[in-house]
Amino acid sequence: MDFQVELKVNRNLLDPNFDGYKLSLEALPTYEVPLESNLDETKLTTDQYSYQHIKAYGLHNHIYVDQHNTSTVYFVDDKWRVMRLCVQLESSFDPPTVIFEIPDARDVKQHEDRCDCSIYLPSPELAVLSDGAGNIYILETGDRASSIETWKIIHKHNINTDDDCDYDDITSPNTVTPIVLQHALLYKEDTLQKLELLLVEVKPNPTEDDHRKQPFVTVLKWLTLSSGGQGHWWLERTRYIEGFSAADYSCVDYNGAGVYVGSEKPFKMTYDSLHPIVEKKPDTEQHIPAPPPAYTWSQTEEDVTLTFTLPPGTNKPDVYYKLSRGRIELGIKNGEELLVGDLHDAVDIDGSTWTLEGQRLEVTLAKSEGVQWPGVVPTDKRGEMVFDPAQVAEIHERLAHLTSDQWNPDPQPGKEKAYNSEQLEDCDSFPEDSACLQRIDGESHEVSHQANLGTHQWLFQAWTHPLRLPSLCLRHDVDGLLWQPKDKVETGESPWKHTGTFNALGYVQASKRDKKYVVCSPNMSYAVISDCVRHIYIYRQPTSTLSPLRNRKTGQEVSTVSKQQMVSIASTENILGLQATNNRLFVCTKSKMYIIKVLTDED
Repeated sequence: MDFQVELKVNRNLLDPNFDGYKLSLEALPTYEVPLESNLDETKLTTDQYSYQHIKAYGLHNHIYVDQHNTSTVYFVDDKWRVMRLCVQLESSFDPPTVIFEIPDARDVKQHEDRCDCSIYLPSPELAVLSDGAGNIYILETGDRASSIETWKIIHKHNINTDDDCDYDDITSPNTVTPIVLQHALLYKEDTLQKLELLLVEVKPNPTEDDHRKQPFVTVLKWLTLSSGGQGHWWLERTRYIEGFSAADYSCVDYNGAGVYVGSEKPFKMTYDSLHPIVEKKPDTEQHIPAPPPAYTWSQTEEDVTLTFTLPPGTNKPDVYYKLSRGRIELGIKNGEELLVGDLHDAVDIDGSTWTLEGQRLEVTLAKSEGVQWPGVVPTDKRGEMVFDPAQVAEIHERLAHLTSDQWNPDPQPGKEKAYNSEQLEDCDSFPEDSACLQRIDGESHEVSHQANLGTHQWLFQAWTHPLRLPSLCLRHDVDGLLWQPKDKVETGESPWKHTGTFNALGYVQASKRDKKYVVCSPNMSYAVISDCVRHIYIYRQPTSTLSPLRNRKTGQEVSTVSKQQMVSIASTENILGLQATNNRLFVCTKSKMYIIKVLTDED
């Protein structure tokens, strides 16, 4: 099956006349909320030095927005407590409250090898938490939109041992595995509830031959848990998907049918606890060399030359040769036919001839008209055309002005060059040959759909709806295009749909050398870039102006304006989290949470 698909851009979502962002000095209301305890933050160890470690563990976003109730966010403090911050009114905030205490804080929290805790909220009443050390907790939260209940553990799974236990059987772990919860998907299948978990771990490459070249491997651990009710869960299936690059984007497909992965290098499934993965043997038929051609031929404007290799000991009397204006019959007497059939065009019989030297038989056919032949005998496909050396030299001479052995030659001396290759920036480079977006089927273990990304750089991952899979934003030319996985995946069609465009965001983010987080609002009305410290940049979609404006340079009338706004928070601490809702931004440092009111047209 041909699994290669294309990312089809919706031209209606592009703005070819985008005129850039206009800096707005309008102040945005910003509120500061001190935290009772600092955020829990881990540092990469000396053994976690690769780019894969940085992507999986180092760029952790410490804020979690409740997609089912966007006025509420969660974070984990250094006492290993899940804290809840809720916005009640425009400038009224409940102080952060303890909603859950992670078990074994004294033992597990001290391990240097662990990574940051991660939280996922797959439904309005359920949460999943990874403690960053190998323990996964399924938590009953109650209706988070209408009540503030303490979360309760209903199930625990230990990655190190693949053991399941209910909330009353929890024991301290003996080993620690740094692992991040990437995605959680809850759905119903017949009478059972299914919970699909996708976790990311970076570990040393166990293959000795490849260890020096690829010292680490990124493993996506795909767990399927089931519940028959009463809060009892059990592990049903475990699958591993591995690759030798960071997984920029990964999530489980609807109803657990497959996994989406976006990365610089392809991933493949390596383990399935229910169905062993069978390595496909190479198709030997595909490697059988093609038989040599029965003859070769070349042509000039005047004639066609055919060359045959005859069996040893063949003499001139053994060759029969019959030629008319439109037909040739050539072969070995009492032997095989070499070439028989109607010629492509008429020939001059008197000007045609043949010679035999050793085993080499050469036939020269004089053309009646100086036209190019696509073949000698149209019904005979056994011949192979070769170019005449004189003809090749002539073609190269005619094309010489279109080629050069110099980088970026100047085709118009004395005039300013339109392009200089030295103007390319490092941020514009991308592995064109291997970067891809894949959908790996959970049953067949094969790649069902794959789109080569080429130069489409990864920008960020976003949520647009609580019941949909996360979208991904890729750079196309200078813009940032948002791609949403479709509800149904059809064979041969791309499972990714272009749903939104952030004008010039690809170009803008490339200029932010201190960039750390990039997010967007669920309604795609704006995108946000944060520096490592202090600065937050907001890029709004075009909005209509109250009265028409005119461009000073071109004189063109402008009816829409795209605004850029910058917010500087009053802190010198590193920014550790950034999340966007339709009308608010949540920014956190180690000791404070900042809430920025993003004014909209309705305000």
